[in-house]
Amino acid sequence: MQAALLNDAYATLRDPFLRAEYLLRLRGGPSAAEHKTVPAGFLAEMLELRGEIESALENKDVERVRRLKADLDGRLKRELDRIGGFFRQSSAPEVLRGIRERLNVAAYLRGLLRDLQEAD
Repeated sequence: MQAALLNDAYATLRDPFLRAEYLLRLRGGPSAAEHKTVPAGFLAEMLELRGEIESALENKDVERVRRLKADLDGRLKRELDRIGGFFRQSSAPEVLRGIRERLNVAAYLRGLLRDLQEAD
């Protein structure tokens, strides 16, 4: 039992996304279920990107898939850096909502990356 808890704690600390989710929860920030917003235009952009991903996969365009992975990976890293900056600001409710919004974006990017990696 304790080994499982230790493994979960280690996985949370090692993954910047999970670590940010945990820190947000510790500060009393909203959960993904409570605050589902993303920046204006983000979902339309992701819908277009998903179409590009599906096209690249269907056409077995290995180079395009590689570029899409690299782009998504870079975007995710920048998003996580941005979230870190929010944590350094304060624990004001509006900052916590901003962190949640950026985590929602990061979650979507992680999902697209996971889909690309599973398709390999």
